[in-house]
Amino acid sequence: MEELKDEVIVCKDCGKEFTFTVRDQEFYKEKGFEHKPVRCRECRQKRKAERAEAKKNETNEA
Repeated sequence: MEELKDEVIVCKDCGKEFTFTVRDQEFYKEKGFEHKPVRCRECRQKRKAERAEAKKNETNEA
């Protein structure tokens, strides 16, 4: 089993560096996620909010 280490990743949306910690990696592994994150926490939250808003607007149009 390979030893996990904190990893620095560059966000694909804003270009800011963020750390993918050992704790985060263990969480991803536990949840069965196969890929590393590509966005920082702030960009993930922003994207999630945008998707929720789009879904809300889609529901209101029906």
